[in-house]
Amino acid sequence: MFRSIKNIYPQIHYDLIEIIFSKFVVTSKRKYLKQFNRIKFKLKEFDLNFVKSLIAGVKAKLRKIGHDEKFDYM
Repeated sequence: MFRSIKNIYPQIHYDLIEIIFSKFVVTSKRKYLKQFNRIKFKLKEFDLNFVKSLIAGVKAKLRKIGHDEKFDYM
């Protein structure tokens, strides 16, 4: 379902990255992990490739704003 929506409406994909990103911008790593796991759980019902591309988008945005840590725990 989401794969076809993503193809038709790339803006939905972009908006989801923005929403997830805004939830990720937190001060501590522990809080970050907690948020990420909560979101990851909610995303389980979606297509795996779709979720992977969202995570990649969020990682790219985090790198852009200067978070140089490796996000291996994603």
